[in-house]
Amino acid sequence: MARLSGGCSPNFFGRPFRQFFDLRREVNSNLVRFGNVKARSQANGDHRTLIELARPDEERLMEAQATFRRLGGEMRAFAVAEYFASPVVTWFGFDPDEIAKALIGYSNNIDTYGEGRNLFHKQIEKLLRISSD
Repeated sequence: MARLSGGCSPNFFGRPFRQFFDLRREVNSNLVRFGNVKARSQANGDHRTLIELARPDEERLMEAQATFRRLGGEMRAFAVAEYFASPVVTWFGFDPDEIAKALIGYSNNIDTYGEGRNLFHKQIEKLLRISSD
């Protein structure tokens, strides 16, 4: 019995931490992957100018939006559900809830060139301590 519980402990405690860093890696990979995705509008203050996209560009944009929304949802689930891992990850300087907000914000703004898109992109990089350049 002691052998069984000893074998479960590292996986029980280590797996959630690994999950966070795997998610961090996936976010970084997708920031690079979609770094040059075209937007369907340009923000100029309160005014937006529409940009007509070719079908492949529109599909790629929609994939980017869905990807960052999914990653935001996974990060939010980590922040809420991983009772032991989330505070430890926060102790290491990462805030999963703020990261989730930034990912969701980016998914909502990636379709428009301008301040919002750039702000959320930079916020994700800062919160995760990564660079997608």
